[in-house]
Amino acid sequence: MTTGWLRLSPGKVVVFEGLDKAGKSTQLELLKARVEAGSASFAHMPSGYTAFSRSLYQVLEHEPPSSGLARQLAHLACHHENMRMLTDTVRSRALVLDRWWWSTVAYGWYGGHRAGRNI
Repeated sequence: MTTGWLRLSPGKVVVFEGLDKAGKSTQLELLKARVEAGSASFAHMPSGYTAFSRSLYQVLEHEPPSSGLARQLAHLACHHENMRMLTDTVRSRALVLDRWWWSTVAYGWYGGHRAGRNI
């Protein structure tokens, strides 16, 4: 192993959560640059690995539903759609997630409710 490289063990899961513009992407890029190739898989949620979840994520980003609850349920559908691939990944290498549960709550029902939008 090259000095300075980080090897993440199979079965490990690292999650980056935080508000937009908090520095998650910057930290993820720094981590990617240090992680030994092949020791980890990086996934953005809820876009994930499947065509369905990537397509739905684009809709949520560009034409979101007016209901926070509908947005949260769509995020949860994306998570569920990717669950098998995520768990399969963890069997062979580490998994680094750009967002997971708290973002679903923040951008879903709770976010819509707090913003005074329809729930």
